[in-house]
Formats: sequence, structure tokens, C-alpha cells
Amino acid sequence: MQADVTGGRGRPASNSMAYLPGFSADVFVSYSHIDDEPFGENASRWVTEFHRNLEVRVRTYLGRPVTIWRDPKLTGSDIFSDEIVTQLKHTALLISVVSPGYVHSEWCSRELQTFVQQLEAGGGASVANKNRVVKVIKTPVSRNEIPEILDSVLGYEFYRVEWGSDVVREFLLDPSPEARRAYWARLDDVAQAIKRLFEAIAQDRPPSGAPAAAGAQIIFLAATTSDLEDHRDLLRRELEDRGHTILPDKPFPQDAQKPAEAVRADLARASVSIHLLGARYGVVPEGETRSIVQLQHDLAAQRDPAGFLRITWIPPGLKPTEERQDRFIDGVRANPGQSGRSELLETSVEELKTFILDRLKKPAQEAPMAKPAQNGGSDGPARIYLICDPQDRPAIAALRKHLHDSGFEVVLPLGKGEPDQVREDHQENLRLCDAALIYWGGADEFWLRSKLRDLARARGLGRTGPFRASAVYIAEPASEEKQDFDTREAGLIRHEGPFSPTVLDPFIAQMKEAANG
Repeated sequence: MQADVTGGRGRPASNSMAYLPGFSADVFVSYSHIDDEPFGENASRWVTEFHRNLEVRVRTYLGRPVTIWRDPKLTGSDIFSDEIVTQLKHTALLISVVSPGYVHSEWCSRELQTFVQQLEAGGGASVANKNRVVKVIKTPVSRNEIPEILDSVLGYEFYRVEWGSDVVREFLLDPSPEARRAYWARLDDVAQAIKRLFEAIAQDRPPSGAPAAAGAQIIFLAATTSDLEDHRDLLRRELEDRGHTILPDKPFPQDAQKPAEAVRADLARASVSIHLLGARYGVVPEGETRSIVQLQHDLAAQRDPAGFLRITWIPPGLKPTEERQDRFIDGVRANPGQSGRSELLETSVEELKTFILDRLKKPAQEAPMAKPAQNGGSDGPARIYLICDPQDRPAIAALRKHLHDSGFEVVLPLGKGEPDQVREDHQENLRLCDAALIYWGGADEFWLRSKLRDLARARGLGRTGPFRASAVYIAEPASEEKQDFDTREAGLIRHEGPFSPTVLDPFIAQMKEAANG
């Protein structure tokens, strides 16, 4: 049963069948006639175009024809016919094309109500914990105008709002290549959502809070700002394709204090949370002083770490555009969290995806037990990254020679180069070396703390396990800061006067013990 979307009345043929057994139509598209009026040089119709494209894409995923039905509403009059009621009662899914015209249409409201009522009469509007009403947002509408059933459903936005203004650009009407790519990606999201719902209905799975696929997990994929929304969509598609359940699955509540409650509830269900931090601070909910992005990150940091992993990603070279975001990012870098339970990455998005998929292969609590690969997986001597400030290179000569004579490969930071080259080399050494020894001589305390933070973030650079050994070597000149300094993040070696090989005995012993264990 195929709807004629090229100008006919959209009535299904009597001798055709839906993809799903027991239904006369697979999908009913509910929309306002205003949104399908011809527009632009080609006099294209938005809903007609969407309908045609969606039907092709869903058919591609299923490998069989599907029935997507709608009434063309050519006259624009609100005549709620018996035929529409019949179709709604025998349709598996409903797509609501939300727009100002939709929320003000009595016809559309009755279509939605009729569909929900027949679902509730049959046991509920959800299957496999997914709503059978799909919200496609053509043009933004104030949330207080959206019907309650739609407000509780995450939507697929087919527009963007220009940064720093309220100007709305619909993807299908924007001639830029970026907008066209965004349209096809979002339409593909809807098609895949329909495919998953069809599979759930066909298997008649009851609603469940647990993921269905073997090895799948419940993942809290935190909302982000518009500059990283494409990256979030990329991750969501990848994770959903692998059978993972993605939260949040409902929009944030508008009431004060409710967003925090909703985030806590979702985090309590999840075993992993993923946070993408961009250049912008984001929307601050009513009754809050923090943006949604920071609120989610803070609450994830407070969650019981048992069986839970928090992954935070910052794009390499990020330059925040707001002072509040700059302070937030600095705070995240300064306090990355407990190693193994919290990971901070500043890598490419592809490396982020690879890291996430690797960590999802095993429970979060097993991650710290992973044995590090010697020398990045090679069979050569173990590598020790001897981190020092350039001014201290002459002072480490004897220390470096002793480590080399003990059978280790000693790697120093890049002595000269552009800042990007120095940073890239530093990160690569943190990723590949088996151990790290920070030599604190003439540099100030801020330098030391930044290097300790780098050690804590090393897992986010692609390391496959913890360092065999890590320590801070506190050398001359003496200072009050050095005397008072203490840490649990690495071992401490305090030494005054000329270098003595025995001071490194505990560090070398730890290296050898880790290699044998």
C-alpha cells in the first residue's frame, strides 16, 4: 500500500499491504497544509518532499516496501473524515511535522489525540521503551504551545538557528551545501528511528529499561551546544547502530529544579556518560546558574562511581567564545576525576569514537586493570618519559644517563619547535611511553601541576593502560612550594645536592615489578 505523493489524493490502494503485519499503514504523517504549500523557484512542497525522501530511505533500510500515508489536504479545510480515523486506528507509527501551523490546527490536534487514544486502548504509546509518535520539527515552536504528548518526545530538528540571533534557517530551503548535508543526515536519523521501531513492534517486545542487544549498555549522551551538535549526532548514530540505549530520551523539563532531577534519574540508569564541551556555554535553565552542559557534567561527576564511567571530550585547540565557558573548561582540565572512572580526551572526534567503542567492550570497573603495552606494543626496551622544563635539561644529564645504563629508553620533551609541534610531541610521548618521571627543578608550581594534569589525562590520548610507574622528582633549588608539595597521583622523590643513583631505586623497582606482573 503506497501513498501517491506526486499530486494524487494520497489514498492507499486496496490491494496493497503494510510492512508490519496487522496494520493497514506503517506510518501516518500528520501535518498542517500550510507546510506543504508550494514555495521557492521550483515551487517545492516541504511535506511532499520529506514524505518521498523518507519512504525511499526507510525502504532502503528494511529492504522491502513500506506504507507511509498522509492526506494531501489540498483545500486547507479542516474536515476530519471517517477515513482518517480509520487510518489512524490501523497505523503503527505517527509522524507529527511540528510547526506554528501544526500546533494551531484543530485537525492536526485531533489526528494526534485519535492516534494516542487508540494506542492507549491497545496497551500504551511505547514499544521497547520507545514512543510510537515521532516528532519532526520543521519550524521552531515555543514549548508551551506544543501538546503534552509531543513535549515528552525528543524531536528531530530540520532547521538551525544562527548563532547570536533568532534567525531560523530551514535545511531544505537553505541553498548552502552544509544545510543540504544536515537535511539528509537528519532525515536519515528519522528513517533509522522508524526502522528500530518497526523491529520492536514486529518482535512485540514489552517496554523495558534495559538494552535488548547482548553486551549493549545504557549511555547518557549529554546535550551539547550547537557548535558540537553534529558530533553528538554522529556518536548517537554509531552507538544506536550497535544496540546501545541512549539517554536522555525526553526533552529537559521546563520547570525550575526539574532539569537536575531528570538528569540524575537518567544518570542513575546509565553505566556511561559522554560529555562534549565546545566553545559556547549553552542555555541556562530557569532556576539554575549553570548551563545545561555544565549541569550534566557536574551531576555526572557526583554520581556513584561504582560501575560508572564518565568520558569528557574537548576538541583540540578549543578557544571558548565566552568567559563562563573558559572558566568551566579550565575547571574540567584542573579536575579530570578519578583515573579509570573518568576520562578527559582532547583528541579528534574519530579518536574519541574509537576510544568510546573500545571502552564499551568491557565493564568500566575492569578498565584500570588493563596491562599497559610496553613501548606502544613493541618488544624494545621500556620507555621512560623524562618530563622537564627546557631550563633544566643540563641538570638531568646524570639522571638520564643512569636510567639509560639501567636498560631503559629515555625520552625527553621536544627541545625546539612550534607550540603545536611541542604539544603534539608531548601528547604522543604520554601515549606511548611506559613510565613518566617529572623533574621539578627551576620551573614554578603551575608548570608542575599542569604536567600532573597531563598524566591524569593520558588515557584520553589513546593509552591502552596505566603507566607502569610515575613519579615527581623534586630537585634544587629548594622552595617553600616544594617543601609543602604532596600528591597521591604519583610517587615522590625528594633529593638535594648532586645526583645519587640510589634515589631512583624505588622507581626502577616499580618499573620492573610492573613488567613482570
